[in-house]
Amino acid sequence: MTSNSSRIATVAACLAVLVASTAAAPLTPAPKLTAALPVDPAVTIGRLPNGLRYYIRVNHRPEKRAELRLVVNAGSVLEDSSQRGLAHMVEHMAFSGTKHFQKQALVDYLESTGVRFGADLNASTSFDETIYELTVPTDSTRLFDKGFEILADWSRGVTFDSTELARERGAVSRVCLSPMGRRWA
Repeated sequence: MTSNSSRIATVAACLAVLVASTAAAPLTPAPKLTAALPVDPAVTIGRLPNGLRYYIRVNHRPEKRAELRLVVNAGSVLEDSSQRGLAHMVEHMAFSGTKHFQKQALVDYLESTGVRFGADLNASTSFDETIYELTVPTDSTRLFDKGFEILADWSRGVTFDSTELARERGAVSRVCLSPMGRRWA
């Protein structure tokens, strides 16, 4: 009984110290919600003549690699009830045929250069954005330039081949109907 009493006394003393220190601490004012978020000074931000905003940050790891991302400010929130899954379908179709890569050729080409689907090549669609990710080697100018050609294709060169649309429809439907997919639909 005394060990229980001493435990209770110890916990009460700790709580008293915690409450006293919390009460004595000065309150920090809440940040203004309209304030701009700080940007890492190592990040270069710019805008191309076509309006595309870019961010560049040098990283030394992994060596001889650049991670390219195309972030589209569009996701399932822009779909009405007759368009459920459309943003996700567009994401899938970006890997199933573009201006410079017919059908599966984009994935086949990238995998032939050592890019791994999933680890180095991927995309995701959420409520308010779609992100395309591509990690490319920087020790080959040809492969590095090809990475930017792929980003350009993803932004304006997806072909929407009818055969590929039919093939992807089932995959996208399964995702949209899964518990995880319903979060975004």
